[in-house]
Amino acid sequence: MKQIRMYLGIFLILLAIGGLIFWEMIGREAILTEPILVAKETIPQGKLVSESDFISMGILPESRMRGALSPSRVDEIIGEKTKQLIPQNAQISKHFFENDDFYLKETESIFAIKEEWIALRSSSLRRGDWIDIYETGEMKSLGCFQIAFVKDEKELEVRDNNGTFESELKRTDANAVISHVEIISDILSYQKILACVNASIESNLLLVQAEENNKS
Repeated sequence: MKQIRMYLGIFLILLAIGGLIFWEMIGREAILTEPILVAKETIPQGKLVSESDFISMGILPESRMRGALSPSRVDEIIGEKTKQLIPQNAQISKHFFENDDFYLKETESIFAIKEEWIALRSSSLRRGDWIDIYETGEMKSLGCFQIAFVKDEKELEVRDNNGTFESELKRTDANAVISHVEIISDILSYQKILACVNASIESNLLLVQAEENNKS
């Protein structure tokens, strides 16, 4: 009888220890916290995010930020661009991101601005930028256009090696030299550019980075 009591006592002690370990390792988080999406590492401004940029973390309900996303909603932000720097382990909200606004209206298509047409352009041009195109002689404006692609001589996209989309003055790490660009335009606007190019025997287009244009 004494042995049974001893074994029972040992069992209860082990059960209590096991319960305490379970509570500290799993139970407390499972019962008292709820899972939210947080940044796995610090995410820079202007980065196109992927699922690998985030992890799930349990927090107390009263510590949850308003609008914080749960792990099941990660698909809502995949492929979007950060509007701000997001510190490591910071809670994630859709307000931290902006949609990629590339789209074509019914009258628009993608047209090439060939390397031999370009007299002057910045080395910092990237996909998504807006540019004013001028004729270099009389500095006549040919319109404002969004860049769909920036290509090197091998038709590969020119990007920053760090994968971010920072301001023009911080674009110092391109993976290639720009050869030509492709713009979003309607046919009538592109015909104006062609007419200007055909009227000159030299490169006569000036590409100037501009503020975002209103396509609506």
